[in-house]
Amino acid sequence: MGTRQGWLARIYRVYPSRMEYLKPLPGYNIMNTEINMEVMLASLGAGEYFGEMALLKQSTRGATVRCTAPMDTLSLPKREFSMLAAYLPQMRETLEGVMEQRARSNAQKSVGG
Repeated sequence: MGTRQGWLARIYRVYPSRMEYLKPLPGYNIMNTEINMEVMLASLGAGEYFGEMALLKQSTRGATVRCTAPMDTLSLPKREFSMLAAYLPQMRETLEGVMEQRARSNAQKSVGG
């Protein structure tokens, strides 16, 4: 299981497993061979979630998530997430805080900080 950068928004919760949260780096061309590289933004474990940024920003996914072991996930599509967030403002506030924290961390890692 995995999701790709650019896919439609959906939030996922991870159940016993590990996942890598990856962002592609600009392509490199060495001796006429394109090399695609990725930077690992985070390693996610059981009970963590991903996909909140795309849902809250109403955009497509900004990174790729790849599982590193067999896993189960709970997936919540955009429509259902929006209904929950309307009735549970604390949930939305928590996710917005996590989104801001991850955005800062991702920006540092993307520029090599």
